[in-house]
Amino acid sequence: MYTIGIDIGGTFVKLGIVDESGNIIKNKKYPTQANQDNEYIISKMISEIENLILDNGLNKKQILGIGVACAGLIDSKAGVILYSNNFKWGNFPIKDILNERLRLPVRIANDAQCAVLGEIKKGNAQNCKDVILITLGTGIGSGITVNGKLLRQSQGGGIAGHTIIQKNGRLCSCGKKGCLEAYCSTSSLIKITKNIVNRNKTSILYNLCNKNIDSITGEMIFEALAKNDEIVRNIIDEYLENLSIGISNLINIFRPEKILISGGVSNQGDILLIPLKEKVYGKCFASNILPQTDIQIAKLKNDAGIIGATELFNMEG
Repeated sequence: MYTIGIDIGGTFVKLGIVDESGNIIKNKKYPTQANQDNEYIISKMISEIENLILDNGLNKKQILGIGVACAGLIDSKAGVILYSNNFKWGNFPIKDILNERLRLPVRIANDAQCAVLGEIKKGNAQNCKDVILITLGTGIGSGITVNGKLLRQSQGGGIAGHTIIQKNGRLCSCGKKGCLEAYCSTSSLIKITKNIVNRNKTSILYNLCNKNIDSITGEMIFEALAKNDEIVRNIIDEYLENLSIGISNLINIFRPEKILISGGVSNQGDILLIPLKEKVYGKCFASNILPQTDIQIAKLKNDAGIIGATELFNMEG
């Protein structure tokens, strides 16, 4: 038997056929075209799913179901996307729609929740039961498993990006002040860096971006860091300090076996990880008595959502 995994992003929809061992047999992606209406997006998705099955010589009797990963607030039990900023969807009953039109079982969860399941199945958290995955991207997502079960409370929860790390701090996109996301998402890092470099044009980064502040990217920031840009070094140090507050809070609450970092910033590897670990472990309660949580970079990258979405059929909670 196989399962179809779908990862619905704002730019691309990624989907794949996954076997019982968590291996992607065939995958593909196509532009989401999030500006289109709901019927277009769903019809396109259904067409791509059906073509994927047929093009690989399968039939629906060989498909266990459709697992869906989507950014936003998800009611997994009802199969409803309560809100997704990518599409401006509200109370969208995607499970019922796909089930009715494909005649296959459908399960859905937040994309970061699916990603942590993917990492447990085939990534850097295999054989672990207590894992937290944090995605550092446009926002900050999080997926949490406790004793092998995905944390999915009926009233919502496990939203690490909107924990408060600064009283009356920076305004977050959610409308609150001081959220972890307002300090440690990739988009926030870029915004903060642009503001500082605009006031400090002696920065190496100012020349790297050809004096065009608006063109600064995450990659440029770390390139400047590698060139010993002192201004950027201070920015990254403050960034990691704030990130370590958020992560150490999660460790003190959940004490997981592993914390995995994913998203664009995670591509920096040890440049990010080594100083982050030092800052995190210095903030953890009873760090000289209790085992240290292992902090690693997530392994699966763009495949995590696809694999993890199919794992919704294998995990409870």
